[in-house]
Amino acid sequence: MEKNKTDFITLQGVKFFRTGDIGQISKDGCLQIIDRKKDLWKGPQGEYVALSKVEGVLKLHPVIEMPMMYGKTGGNFPILVLCADKGNLIKFAKEECGGLEGTVEELTKNKDVNAKLLKSIQALCKENGLIPMEFPAKIAFSPELWTPENELLTTTMKLKRPQITQFCKKEIDAAYA
Repeated sequence: MEKNKTDFITLQGVKFFRTGDIGQISKDGCLQIIDRKKDLWKGPQGEYVALSKVEGVLKLHPVIEMPMMYGKTGGNFPILVLCADKGNLIKFAKEECGGLEGTVEELTKNKDVNAKLLKSIQALCKENGLIPMEFPAKIAFSPELWTPENELLTTTMKLKRPQITQFCKKEIDAAYA
C-alpha cells in the first residue's frame, strides 16, 4: 500500500507518521499519547477544549445517557448533543419543573426543561473542576439513541463524531441559531 505524502511529516530531520493523536515527550524521553486531535475544539480566543474530557464528566448526569460535545468551527461556544435517559428525563421534569408532565418528545422541546437541565449540567461541570469555557452553552437532544447498528457508534461503543453531527444537524443548527 502506497502512503500519501501528507501521511508523514518531517521535523528536524526526523520523519513522523501522522495519526491524529496528540502526544508529549515524558521525562524519560518516551512519547506519551494524551489526546486525539479530532476531540479538540478551538474557541474564539484560540483556547482549546478537550471535548472527551467534558463528556467524561457529563456521563455522571442522570438524565444524560450518551453525551457528545460539539464545537462549531468559528463558533463562540460548545454545545452538548445528548441522548437522554427517558425515565430520568421524565423524573427530572416532574421534580425540577414544578410537576411538569408530558411525552419525552414534548419535554425535550420544553424551554423550561431545557433551561433547568442546562443549569443542572453546568453545575455538574463546575463541581467537577471544569472551567466555564468548557461548559456546554446550549443543549440539543438527539432524535434517536446512538448505536453501532445505526452506525453512530463504533463496535467498541466510541462516538462517530462526523456521523452523529450529520445525523443531528437540524438540532445542532437550531442550538446555534
